[in-house]
Amino acid sequence: MSILLDERLSRAFFYTLLLSAGIANGFAATVILAIRELRWEAVPTLFGIGIVGLGMAGGTLMRLVEAGRDLEGLESVSWLDILAGALVLSAALFPSSAASWVAMALVALMLRRLDRSEAFRAALMLVLLLSIHELWFRLVFRQISQPFTVLDALSVEHLLSLVLDGVSRTGNIITTPFNRLLIRDTCSSCLNMGAAMVATAAVRSWFVAPMLRGAIPVYLRAALFILLINLIRLAAMAVSPPIHAALHTPIGLASYDAFCLMTVVLLAVPRTSCSPASLPQRS
Repeated sequence: MSILLDERLSRAFFYTLLLSAGIANGFAATVILAIRELRWEAVPTLFGIGIVGLGMAGGTLMRLVEAGRDLEGLESVSWLDILAGALVLSAALFPSSAASWVAMALVALMLRRLDRSEAFRAALMLVLLLSIHELWFRLVFRQISQPFTVLDALSVEHLLSLVLDGVSRTGNIITTPFNRLLIRDTCSSCLNMGAAMVATAAVRSWFVAPMLRGAIPVYLRAALFILLINLIRLAAMAVSPPIHAALHTPIGLASYDAFCLMTVVLLAVPRTSCSPASLPQRS
């Protein structure tokens, strides 16, 4: 209860609770669908969210909590905060997770223009990036994914043709002497690269490193590594039915997600810092 009695922490607690509820509601449809289709097998996939998705959401929430200690400007909850809360909570009444992501993107944009705390603005940028990523995947990418999956198939075809004969492609379908692989939107390198860049922003923000200034090579490096990892994964599935089957089990999906997240973290951690605890403490 003491957190509610401190005015500065009161506002931090308000936004941490509010945006936590918004993120939970945004992922609710994914979780419900995963439980309905996979039941207990949904557990290794973290109920359809995946380790990378959970890492993005968890990193965003941790940054909000940490930034709350440095809130400036309005120290107590104001009418603007109540308006933002009403927008996010009212979005939960709609039977669509997209409504929550839209509401949180709008709140993040509004507050970034009005709040003077750099730490809080960085946390809001993560909320905005996470919301845009989820909206891009759920509302836009699924409708226009065909060219991206065809590009993946073309890349895999050229890669396999270097070492195999009899490799052919029709659209986003790869055929080898050993297997036939249909590349779906969820396997697209474009989608994986987008998630990797949001996760990179979360890691850099947690280490209080600039998310943009001087960081473009970091994002490009993370995107390139994830692109290569995904193309190698697709190529392996195209030539090996056992690998194809293993990587489409809940354990296989979780293992691939964990490997991608570990890669992103190793690439994104600033070389001058070994942990958040090593950074100077704010007063």
